[in-house]
Amino acid sequence: MELLNDLLNESLGTINQNYTNSKDNIKKCFKSFIELSEKDDIAFNVSMYLFAFCFPVEKTDDSFWFLKYKIEKNYVEYDFAIDLLKNYIKYKTEKDAKLFGSRMKDIIAKFGSYKHISDYISTIGDNDNNTYALISYLIKNPSYFEDMFELTVNPSNIQTPEFISNLKKMLKYKNENVKLKAKVDAVEKLVKKLNSSVTLLKEKLSLYKDDINYLQERIEKIDLRDTLKMSFRYLYNILYSKFPQVQYFTNFWEQINEIKRIFSLPEFIKYNYIVSFIDNIQFYQLDSLNKAAHDPTSKKNL
Repeated sequence: MELLNDLLNESLGTINQNYTNSKDNIKKCFKSFIELSEKDDIAFNVSMYLFAFCFPVEKTDDSFWFLKYKIEKNYVEYDFAIDLLKNYIKYKTEKDAKLFGSRMKDIIAKFGSYKHISDYISTIGDNDNNTYALISYLIKNPSYFEDMFELTVNPSNIQTPEFISNLKKMLKYKNENVKLKAKVDAVEKLVKKLNSSVTLLKEKLSLYKDDINYLQERIEKIDLRDTLKMSFRYLYNILYSKFPQVQYFTNFWEQINEIKRIFSLPEFIKYNYIVSFIDNIQFYQLDSLNKAAHDPTSKKNL
């Protein structure tokens, strides 16, 4: 353990301190790293790995937990501790978190398929949080996976193919929800804009109601009717381009019915007010506007 002790001394800026051969010495090392961690996130990550604090599956008091994995044939937790300390010592001189992270990617790759680590890293993706993610995986920290992925797991089940499979499913579910929410938000914004346009046109009609003649009133209503039709056609085209289950229609009334059908699906239940909004426009607003356009008492329909 001479190499480990030398690296701990260099990391903490001490000389010839014994940090490895007793409970008290390890506790002294722990306190020194905690002081560094209060001001530096990377020091915190290093401390978290070395002492596996708060995670009793791996934590020990009388020796460093990763020493039990020290074997010659594989790159294991002990080797990672040595490389992590060497990288941290370089970081203390450079103060460059990006360089530290870049070196960590090469260090993590040394594990290969050991304890399914390559599958795990492939699942969570290549990003700047891989160091913390791998440390949480190695020390079997369940709170990380609950906070980051909303995945509840027994610590003893971490580092298993079943766990990685569940993690993949959860990430796929979260990604699909994000995409769906983005689509729904876009449609909701469009509907709000359409509603504002209708309100504005209604207010405009009301302001000039007493000052315009019958023909001008009809022209305004027809203009509103055409605007609504164009808006509904635009909304239908947006839905048709975004959702494969939307059927293609050229008839305006069939397009409105298809819009209402889509917003009546279970995944859009919280937006069912849109259907009521469309019904109101379809059966009251458009109906009255059509009657104005085709008034039999007028000499000419517009």
